Amino acid sequence: MPLEAKTIQAHYSSSVATTNMQSITATQKMKGTLALATVLSIWVCSAFIIPLWLHFFGWRTLVLYYVYRWFFPVSYWPAFHRFMKWMDIGSYFDQHPTLHAPSEKVLRERPFMICHHPHGVFAVGFNTAYSTSKDFNIRVHWIVFFGAFFVPIAAELWGWMGSAPSSRWYMEHLMKRSQNVALIPGGLEECTITTKDKDRLYIKRRFGFIRLALKYGYRIFPSYTFGETSLYWTCTYGEKFRLWLNSWNFPASVLMFGVRGFLPDPTVKLRTVVGEPLDFPTIEDPTKEEIQMYLHKYISSLKSLVQKHSEEPQAVEVM
Repeated sequence: MPLEAKTIQAHYSSSVATTNMQSITATQKMKGTLALATVLSIWVCSAFIIPLWLHFFGWRTLVLYYVYRWFFPVSYWPAFHRFMKWMDIGSYFDQHPTLHAPSEKVLRERPFMICHHPHGVFAVGFNTAYSTSKDFNIRVHWIVFFGAFFVPIAAELWGWMGSAPSSRWYMEHLMKRSQNVALIPGGLEECTITTKDKDRLYIKRRFGFIRLALKYGYRIFPSYTFGETSLYWTCTYGEKFRLWLNSWNFPASVLMFGVRGFLPDPTVKLRTVVGEPLDFPTIEDPTKEEIQMYLHKYISSLKSLVQKHSEEPQAVEVM
């Protein structure tokens, strides 16, 4: 077994033991609920922020906002990020979400890309495990839907936390400088196909992240959150039509509800596991065949990760 795999296994054991001994106080529960409600409210209301802005403040102020952001882009605010970690979104849940990841030594060996699944309705696992987790302290650029950076308030929230838009240009800008990145390759489509208690991944047509990993010789860590698809009830009607809307970069997964409105079921146990690294060679201009080959390797590794760490046998549908 390679050194990386041994390090991961050792970290899993200590992580599980440490997390299970933690109890969530009423104050922590309140902070976690407030933090999660704030983040999800901004996501849910993003579609209405611009119309409301236009109604109350007029189009001139919106143009001024965009001009201002053109010259002064929103940037990472470490103090705000530390505040969000202190609020600890994971404390919303009855059992604090766990993260089983490689040691920092392994993560710091070379530039890496965390590829997370499944998206779920609001990518709650991704946020509790990484961007707002007190246990993950390596600087990473969190790649989120680029449309969020055109929406006032939402742009500030994600930018201050160190997020970056999901555009090829910006990804290359980061990877040319060997910056660590984390993304959800399934994107809008994986959000749309989310089905209660079923593991469905949208990955077969996702070639971009593989091409970039090959071009810049990145190490890929597959990541999976067990319990993500149990957080909400979803309606799968009109799936083909909604996927067509996704092809035009239009979010179309709006048919959902939780036990507390848009808040997820707090009794669900979220467990995020990071798999063994895939070390990609550096191929400046990879062919379609090479990209397809390494995508197949990634999918196989992801399936193995799910089967190895699932608490009960489960089938994974890969689209």
